[in-house]
Order: sequence, then structure tokens, then C-alpha cells
Amino acid sequence: MRGFNRIGCALLMVILVAGCGKEDAPGTSGASYDATNAADDADGGLRTAQDQVDGVTDRANDAIEKGKDQADGAAAAVTANANALLEKAMQYIKDNKLDLAQGALSKLDGIKAPLPAGLQQKISDAKSALDAAKTAQDAKSTLDDAGALGKEVKKAIPGLSK
Repeated sequence: MRGFNRIGCALLMVILVAGCGKEDAPGTSGASYDATNAADDADGGLRTAQDQVDGVTDRANDAIEKGKDQADGAAAAVTANANALLEKAMQYIKDNKLDLAQGALSKLDGIKAPLPAGLQQKISDAKSALDAAKTAQDAKSTLDDAGALGKEVKKAIPGLSK
């Protein structure tokens, strides 16, 4: 019987040893499942966050483009208004309405900085034309005054009027 006990014990040992590799250690199967779920949840959260960032970025880019379009439109409107005012100023100079021309050119000076360089040069040229017109008006006034003075001198001195 002793031999039978040894064989039985040996067989029991083999069964126990063979069965050990087939079962998870206590507490590891739940931990493995939790870690897998946590990784999946984190990956899903990352995708959601990235989608939100992409959405915000797209909206920001759209707003920037809209802002650029509005700024371009505003710049075009300011340039068109400046051109119209410059044309008025030049007409005032031609019509010898120098005070009105001065007022128009003063307004243009106030908005000159953002205007295109070519238009800024035209404004400077108009100022020069206004200065020349003022000088001519002053010279004419001086000549008129001198002529009037000459007539009075002739009347005042007998014999000069002949």
C-alpha cells in the first residue's frame, strides 16, 4: 500500500502543478480588465479633446478670415472716401475756394496714415497746389492794392494824372 500512496501523491502533485498555469492569480484578472478599460477611456477622451480643439481652431480661423475681409472692405471704403474728398479739394482750388480746399485737405491729413502711398503723394501734391494758389492770391491782392494806391497817388498829386 505504501507504493500505492506514493503513486497517488505523485499523481496529485502532477495535477496540481499542471492546473496552476491555467488560472489567473487572485486579483489580477480584474486589474487587467480595469487597466484596459482605463486606457480605452483615456484614448476616447483624448480624441474628444482633440476634436474640440480642432473645432475651436476652425472657428478661430473663420473669425480671422471674416475680420480680414471686413478690414479690407473698410480700407477700401476709406480709400474711396479719401479719393472723393481729394477730388473736391482740387476742384475747390481750381474754383479759387481756398478756405474750402484747406478744410478738405485738413480732413485728409487726419486719415492720411492708412492710405496707400500713391494717394498720400496726391494729397501732398494738392497741398502744394493749395499753397501755390494762396501765394498767387496774395500776389494778386498785393498788385490790386498797389494799383489802387497808384490811382490815389495820381489823384493826390496834381499833374501826374496826365
